[in-house]
Amino acid sequence: MPGFYPDIIKSLPLYDGRFDAYKLEAKGSDVLFASYPAGTSIPSHTHNTDNHGVITRGELLLTLNGKVQRVKVGEWYHIPANVEHSAVFEVETDEIEFWFQASTPPRVSAPPTIPKPPVANEALSAGDRDELSARLIMAEKQKQTPDLSKRVIYKWLAIFSISAILLILVF
Repeated sequence: MPGFYPDIIKSLPLYDGRFDAYKLEAKGSDVLFASYPAGTSIPSHTHNTDNHGVITRGELLLTLNGKVQRVKVGEWYHIPANVEHSAVFEVETDEIEFWFQASTPPRVSAPPTIPKPPVANEALSAGDRDELSARLIMAEKQKQTPDLSKRVIYKWLAIFSISAILLILVF
């Protein structure tokens, strides 16, 4: 199979699809080390995966939402799940593609419990006031913190890790 990849990548199983690639499987995703001969054209299609990719050699002409964008070496692209797109490779091109299973809607966590304030006639000790203030501040901060699912965190961690590996391999 064509492509300039280290031997460890070339030892991965081959992807069985419309193009040549070595396939690295991971929980909830696949990583494809793909190579496209000059003149390759992939017609318009959709898939149920959320795809991110980085070009390591050559370039990609990606048509997404009716707009054509040229993706060059070192540049990333994103194709959301179920969005129609097509691709053209005018020159020999290698890329690393991350195919993530479509995300499920984020979980909504239960609101933090705020201690019931004392009855108006009850006096608060200084320690109770400090604890109540700290809990109210913490509850307010939790409302402002986005609830990132593990899948999103792992997804970006994988992209970051592969990017670091690519930089090491390329340079």
